[in-house]
Amino acid sequence: GIGCLLNNFGFGIVLLKRLNKMSRQILNRFVKVDGIDIFYREAGNRKNPALLLLHGFPTSSVMFKNLVALADRFYLVAPDYPGFGFSGLITMETKYFIAYETCRI
Repeated sequence: GIGCLLNNFGFGIVLLKRLNKMSRQILNRFVKVDGIDIFYREAGNRKNPALLLLHGFPTSSVMFKNLVALADRFYLVAPDYPGFGFSGLITMETKYFIAYETCRI
């Protein structure tokens, strides 16, 4: 069949490798929350179970870049907290409380 023909020439294997790489692609995005631009990284298929990866202090979502292999099985979302990484800064008018920031994310 066609599947055997493709595998004999290696095309099937190449196609699978390309699809696998695509699922591990990290997308960088922004969303505005309470007037602040929140940066986040996402990878994987949105139909898979989601994992929300929250960084510690004082780091950013870049710490999760090596976990992209999990994107084969999960939809990964790793936001930067306001004032961290690529997310917008908090102004003097904005109160910063860790509990509030967790709710904002």
